[in-house]
Amino acid sequence: MLAYMYNHMDWGWGILMTLGWVILLGLLAAVLVAAIRDRGGTSARDLLDKRLAAGEISVDEYERALSAMSLELGSRPGTTPPAPHGVG
Repeated sequence: MLAYMYNHMDWGWGILMTLGWVILLGLLAAVLVAAIRDRGGTSARDLLDKRLAAGEISVDEYERALSAMSLELGSRPGTTPPAPHGVG
């Protein structure tokens, strides 16, 4: 019975099955691309900016944290402190 069905399958079914696989693989690729994009980390500076904008920290706390980040980066060999926000 199964052989009878496959021997009498016309081109329409073959095209639909191929189209189904293409759609399935396209969805898989889209999920993988979305997962890779979301994996990109956020810098400490960006997080600090967002916390200030949301009102979670005061301007004084922001400046202290920014200064601490600059000191930490400046103490590592081969690194430079971040530029002031909005510059560069």
